[in-house]
Amino acid sequence: MTIPCNTKDLENQKFVEKPDGSGQVAVRVTEAGGSFLAGVEFDAIEGSYPNVTTEVYEYYTGGLAGTLVATITVIYTDSTKCEITSVVRT
Repeated sequence: MTIPCNTKDLENQKFVEKPDGSGQVAVRVTEAGGSFLAGVEFDAIEGSYPNVTTEVYEYYTGGLAGTLVATITVIYTDSTKCEITSVVRT
C-alpha cells in the first residue's frame, strides 16, 4: 500500500462526497471492507514506537490502567513511513 508523503494529498484523501447526491462532503473514517477493530469496545489508546519503522497501538477498556483488548502493529518499509509493509491485529 502506498501512502502519499505530503500533507496536501493526505488531507484531500480523508474527504469523500456523500453518495446521496447532495454535494455535501463527509470525512472518511475507515476503508471499505471492514475494520481491524470491528466489534472491539475501547475507551483508551496508547501508542509506542519501538523503532523507526514500527508503530504499536494498544487499545484498552477501563482506561490505560484497564484491560488490553487489542493491539495493532504497523510496519513500514523504511523510516519515511510512506509505504506500509504490514498491519496486524493481535
